[in-house]
Amino acid sequence: MFNLYTVRVDPHCRAHENHSVPPSFPLFSSYKQHLVLARLDLVVASIHSRMHLSRQKQTERILRAMDHPYFTILAHPTGRLIQEREPYDVDMPRIIHHARARGCFLELNAYPQRMDLLDSYCQLAKHEGVLISINSDAHSILDFNHLRFGIGQARRGWLEKDEVLNTRPLRSLLPLLKRGV
Repeated sequence: MFNLYTVRVDPHCRAHENHSVPPSFPLFSSYKQHLVLARLDLVVASIHSRMHLSRQKQTERILRAMDHPYFTILAHPTGRLIQEREPYDVDMPRIIHHARARGCFLELNAYPQRMDLLDSYCQLAKHEGVLISINSDAHSILDFNHLRFGIGQARRGWLEKDEVLNTRPLRSLLPLLKRGV
């Protein structure tokens, strides 16, 4: 999967990439992909296949993706779909610790069927100093209403405004997105 989304943020045009994490390394293998990713403001990676790997293999898969220099945000970190699919077995404390070490971020997906990041993981991220991005997972303009569910989940996880990545003005947000290893 290689989808490029452009979002208008006046007066700038910002772009990001939503990339599926393949089961084996490397995450971004072609030179062409490298050139595209280097020009983006952020790269959001997530698991969309092979969700039944062992805890160790799934965790290592995510950690390898997070080590990529253009990786920014881990989307729907446990992959759960409420009443449809259990979360995949992954070592979230290890992933949160690695996110802190790498300077990347975790998504709290506010889509009602996901609500993925659990409040307990929000608390752990807060303790580790990892910022959370609350995402509506909007597929239409009406879906932006889902943000209220994410805000509620963040509050249950004791997150405050300063611990949520996307509460910042653009001038403060862009430097955070560009930091890396």
